[in-house]
Amino acid sequence: MTSCALARLAALSALLAVFAVKAAAQVKLGLEEARALVEHSPYFLGAAWRGECVNDDAGLDRFGEAVFDLRANCTLDWDECGSCLIGVLSVDLETGIITTDGHETVETPELVALRRTLFGLRAAELIRAPEAACLLTKIPIPSIPASCKGISVERDGDEKFLGTIQDACAKFSQGGAREFTIDRYTGLATDVKTGAAYQDLTFWRFREKLRSAHETPMLTLQAALRLAQSEAAVAALTRAGLLNSGDCVAAVQVDRVKSVSEFWFDIWSGCGSEKRYIRIYVDRLSGAIWNFNTGNVESPDLSRLQRAAVAEAKSPMAAVAAAIAKECAASSAGVKDQVKGRSRLQ
Repeated sequence: MTSCALARLAALSALLAVFAVKAAAQVKLGLEEARALVEHSPYFLGAAWRGECVNDDAGLDRFGEAVFDLRANCTLDWDECGSCLIGVLSVDLETGIITTDGHETVETPELVALRRTLFGLRAAELIRAPEAACLLTKIPIPSIPASCKGISVERDGDEKFLGTIQDACAKFSQGGAREFTIDRYTGLATDVKTGAAYQDLTFWRFREKLRSAHETPMLTLQAALRLAQSEAAVAALTRAGLLNSGDCVAAVQVDRVKSVSEFWFDIWSGCGSEKRYIRIYVDRLSGAIWNFNTGNVESPDLSRLQRAAVAEAKSPMAAVAAAIAKECAASSAGVKDQVKGRSRLQ
């Protein structure tokens, strides 16, 4: 088989994997997930490695794709930096595939792995049926006593629920039922009859707490810096031939690279007057440490630190989720995820 045929086969395999992820997750990526993919593309990584001040201007086009203008410019003043264009990249939010403005696909093994992770994280952000039912308990209906409030929830497509609040104590329907759609990503409740979003401080506070429980956990700058300067990271970088054994080492954040999914650091080494540096990034999702020449820098000791850092990032959300489950236990009992008459337990 020729090298050209092998390349086409690899590209087809990657594309089939993407569609499998999409079909399983039944979700679309958001703008932030699309930005994370762009920030892991060779265009962004190469510019950051060269020391350019990388920024992007993002938006959605008429086809529903996320479009990023990558420029080597710290001020985002496009009028003054028209020649600083690094590239224009589009991300299909349904598949996560990146293409250039010349319609060429941008793909690497790292992007394939990251895409699968991002679809999984995006699915985890979705509000579940019991949580949607709990949200509806925060909406008072004057004509229905709180003790008689009956709530039912069913799926209306992949991205929202249809919830009904009715008087469970009434022997006959009195036409007082209210219907709301619940956005599965934001928790926003919209009155079906009026089309107005429900506005109330108590509801808003609970909705924000619910959203925080579903947020994607990401490392803080302090956590990433601890990883970058750890003995395990220094040892792994030394074994990779990037540092000399016994060097004095210090990590300094690279402010010129504007990234939401990575923290970039210059690792300065050398105890005397002749100091040098290597550039790495710490991935905020996994804690992975990456260098342009060597790729991911790994070791068993470093992996243990990375897992601990990710667990620490997840800890606050786990506590919020436990509090929500306790608060919603009564209202969510027996609530199922129903889709057009088909019932699926969450």
